[in-house]
Amino acid sequence: EKKKPAMKVKEEPKEEEIEKKKPEMPPLGDTRGRRCKAHGNVFMAHLLMGTRPAAEVHLQHALSIAKELGKEEEARVWLQCGNSHTLASVDGSNDGDATEAYKKCLDLAKEVKSLELIAAAEKGLKKDLDVASMLRGQ
Repeated sequence: EKKKPAMKVKEEPKEEEIEKKKPEMPPLGDTRGRRCKAHGNVFMAHLLMGTRPAAEVHLQHALSIAKELGKEEEARVWLQCGNSHTLASVDGSNDGDATEAYKKCLDLAKEVKSLELIAAAEKGLKKDLDVASMLRGQ
């Protein structure tokens, strides 16, 4: 009779080997920047729809996250706020709100020496705006 080959029992890997074989996961990263931008976008959407109370809630969320991230991000939120008020008021009814937001952006941008944000805020204050770039967040 032929002998059946003995069953091979797979040995359990040692812990060191397990550690070596684990694929390295990329760091998840900080999602606050994306959340901040998302709240800013929802703020703009509500403002354009005319639901200002809901818009203000999202602006406050965006600002609270931006303050954690730094003055440059806070300036970006104020720029988006100014752009949103400008877009929402083709009749000029929100000009005061837009101007206030652009001034806050300009002050913060000067503190962090961001030439891009300074230029954007100054354009907003002059009402020299390109709607397409506003919608792109530039």
